[in-house]
Formats: sequence, C-alpha cells, structure tokens
Amino acid sequence: MRVDRTVPVYPIGVVERLTGLSARKIRYYEAMGLITPSRTPGNQRLYSPADVDRLLEIKRLLAEGLNLQGVRARLHATHGPHPAGGAPPPEHAPPSDVDREYIITQMRAGMKLSSLFPVNNQAALARTVARRSRSPRAPHST
Repeated sequence: MRVDRTVPVYPIGVVERLTGLSARKIRYYEAMGLITPSRTPGNQRLYSPADVDRLLEIKRLLAEGLNLQGVRARLHATHGPHPAGGAPPPEHAPPSDVDREYIITQMRAGMKLSSLFPVNNQAALARTVARRSRSPRAPHST
C-alpha cells in the first residue's frame, strides 16, 4: 500500500506539537511563501505530512544560520518550488482512493484524525469513508 504524504490531515495545533514551532511562526512561513497549507471550507489550515517535513527542514536550515531568503533558495535548489507554490491545488477536492487508504491506516494506528475535511471527528470520518467505499465515485475534474 502506498501512503500519499500530500494529504492534508493536521490542523495547526498538531503541527505546532510535531515541529516545535509556534502557530505564529508557521503562519509567518506561509506568508513568506515557504509553505502553503490546504484550507477547509471554514478556512482552517490543514497540513500534510509533507508540509510537516518541510517545516522541520525550514527550522533546521534557520538553526544552521540561513536567513529566510537563504532557506527559500536552498529549498528551491534541493526540492524545487513548494508544490502549492505554482498552481494552487484544487480546493476541497474529495479524498482519492490513496487518501482513503492513508486515512484508514492512520486510524488503525491509533492516530486521532480531527479537523479533516469534510468531517471533523473520527466517528464521522469512519462513516464517510465507509459510505464512499460503498458508492461508485464520480470522476473528479480539475
């Protein structure tokens, strides 16, 4: 099974704990264009595991003495521009089959998934995943 690390699942409070960065710093890095979280219909930021990795790399590069311009240049040189730095991802796209597998894997591992579009608690998430797995999916257009 392949896990898609680009699926936005973490609210900013969880990202704070995972990275040791304050919400203010995370939002600042977003304003500087270093990270681009997804948004829920209520405009809440959601971060993917790849976003968390990028924030940790930003933190490491800053600790090495680089300024934000240096961090941006290093990230661009090693990884290219942030995926959301070009065309923005489709807003509020329904989870794909890979996303569903990622969600189920995280739930089985005991990860409490809160604030995940389109539901905001684990019980509702389980019902949504079960319902979507039973119904045929309409093709997603971008």
